[in-house]
Amino acid sequence: MEFDPGDGSGYRTISAGSIVSVSYQEGEVELKMRVTLEDGNVLVCHSRLVCAPEGIKLEGLPPMGDDSCLPGKVENFSHISGNALISARASVFYAKSNPSQSIKKPFVVVEGFDPVDLVAVKEWLGISLSSSSVSGYSDSGFTTARSYYSGVLYSGSGIADTYDIIYVDWMNSEADIRDNARLLIKIIDWVNAEKITAGSEEPNIVLGESMGGLVARYALRTMELEGRPHETAAYISHDSPHLGAHVPLGALYGIYGLMQYYYNGGLGFDIMKMVLKTDSAAYALRKYLYSVSARQMLVNYVNSSGVLDNRVHEDWQNELNRLGFPAGDPGNSIMNLAVVNGGVIDPPVRKPYLTADGKVYTSGVTDLVSGLVSDFCAIFLGVKTNLWDKFPGKTTLSCHAEINPYFTSGTKIFDIIAVR
Repeated sequence: MEFDPGDGSGYRTISAGSIVSVSYQEGEVELKMRVTLEDGNVLVCHSRLVCAPEGIKLEGLPPMGDDSCLPGKVENFSHISGNALISARASVFYAKSNPSQSIKKPFVVVEGFDPVDLVAVKEWLGISLSSSSVSGYSDSGFTTARSYYSGVLYSGSGIADTYDIIYVDWMNSEADIRDNARLLIKIIDWVNAEKITAGSEEPNIVLGESMGGLVARYALRTMELEGRPHETAAYISHDSPHLGAHVPLGALYGIYGLMQYYYNGGLGFDIMKMVLKTDSAAYALRKYLYSVSARQMLVNYVNSSGVLDNRVHEDWQNELNRLGFPAGDPGNSIMNLAVVNGGVIDPPVRKPYLTADGKVYTSGVTDLVSGLVSDFCAIFLGVKTNLWDKFPGKTTLSCHAEINPYFTSGTKIFDIIAVR
């Protein structure tokens, strides 16, 4: 394994976990990694690093209300799966070099898992959203067409000058990945028809982000097997879980426990839910937590009964493996590329992953709160404190919660310790 830090010294041999110290001047460098496998094959990856003075500010990005980042065209797509309507929207941002306002050189961006209903959760938490409504065009969600295009436009990459960017925005990212893939096939057919109208024979570039990479892979390969030309020269997956997504079991069981408490926390918690108006946020969270696409992607999945059930993922993974990767239209090759942001940590990992400490106080004038805490302890923590708020004076409950990697703590991966 070799690493070239871009400092002019070339490749140097490194080992996993080793540290390389490098000094850079202001400017741009390319980082390169080269791995030689036992069979002689060589794998190479690279990334760009920009070295800027401390305190530099990014300027020139338009506000979300700026008309300069509005799409030139918007098309809506849908199909029926069972009894459900699966919908998506394609926003077209024409290249700066394309005055015809027609699709000639497509760069299709397929967004990932973007649960639009979870906007309710962010609003309840007071977190600002990427959302806007300009000139009749409404754009909202965790990721948006306009925010993506704005980043590309002002990145200096030149992509917005050369390519017509078609951003695919899912309205039902919780649906079966195969259903959204069928919808993407419709969109690719539409893009190809638009090219014919414009007199263009340029091939497509298809980029799938996270779950979008799986949707795009499934769609392109399905088109090939069905004999439908996709006219794609490059398929790029960006941080896509081709072998499944890993979320710590402790976190999954912790969320399950909190959801159980939310829905079965007793009268005190019911009153608090009404006061804080959390129902819409909780409904949205539950909808996506137990969604089909989440079950397909998660290597380990804790169902609504608190049982580890990986059957949906295993069936999906087996089908995806049988399908393989896009091979290109007959007589045309395709480049399959992957961009990965992340890292590998060899065991032992940090124990615990996450900790939280807190205290709750009750007194004779806080019957409602103390009743809530009693319910919490009795139902979620298993602490027999149902009568603790019936006595005069101040009571303190100290809580310590932690999420552990399963191989460092036996079978205990989520633990809450309550000390009175």
